[in-house]
Amino acid sequence: KIFRYAGAVLGMAEAYLGLEQYDQACHYLNMTRTRAGLKAISMDDMGGNKGVLMEEIRCEYARELLGEFTRKFDLVRWGIWYEKVLDCNANSTLLSHIQPYHRYWPIPAEQVAESGGNLHNDEYGE
Repeated sequence: KIFRYAGAVLGMAEAYLGLEQYDQACHYLNMTRTRAGLKAISMDDMGGNKGVLMEEIRCEYARELLGEFTRKFDLVRWGIWYEKVLDCNANSTLLSHIQPYHRYWPIPAEQVAESGGNLHNDEYGE
């Protein structure tokens, strides 16, 4: 498995939402929902709210791709990884050590050196 078709379909829903083509966004979202036996939704169901539709797309990614270890990449792409980790964890050790820059993995020093300093993650320096 390289990429799940459902991931591509949800990516289309996300892209059309970004283009403010809400009917198309709902169409692609509903492709995964109806296949899973869930009720199709429309922008009217979302109260005409783009943010509510985006949250529904995010939740559908979580339901559809559960256990496939792609969630972190989605949360990072949406810019909500750090907040979600804090909100969804009660582990005090984790919460006392996690930082916003952990959303990206550090680049090994050897790779930075070989790139002539072109590879870097400025967040780790802060």
